[in-house]
Amino acid sequence: MRALLYLFLFYPFIAFSQWNTGQEENVFDGKYRFAYVIGNGGDFPFNKPKLSIIRFEDSPPQIELSEIGYSGCSRNTIRIKFNDDEGIINCDNPHANVNKDAIHFPYFENLSKENFFELLKTKNKVYIRFVSSCGLTEYNFSLSGSSSSIDYVLQGYYD
Repeated sequence: MRALLYLFLFYPFIAFSQWNTGQEENVFDGKYRFAYVIGNGGDFPFNKPKLSIIRFEDSPPQIELSEIGYSGCSRNTIRIKFNDDEGIINCDNPHANVNKDAIHFPYFENLSKENFFELLKTKNKVYIRFVSSCGLTEYNFSLSGSSSSIDYVLQGYYD
């Protein structure tokens, strides 16, 4: 009975909005580490977006928004807002990956990547608006547990 009580108490923390980490390797790109979280937003069947931080050995970290459907439209723009900040972070030059099913954020107009990672680690929630010539979609992601996951990927890159 006690185990059942613990299950009900901790299930929301276990089942929802958890950051995941891992390390993989392939013959073309070598080893890389990643951390990701599944969010909400978008339209079915693309209503479980994935926000990822990826870092290949000796390379800068990359930020990717995937599981959002086709991303090969023109005039792509990203707007980012954190739960308790009034400011909006702009990325007016995100680019689609080769398969046109994910967006990469190479840099932000009004914030360094290092400071962006710090915000991801210290805030509770992030909202992302993706605008292109194909339309507008909004997503949100929990940042609970993000700090250790992002540190795992960055491995002192900014030290």
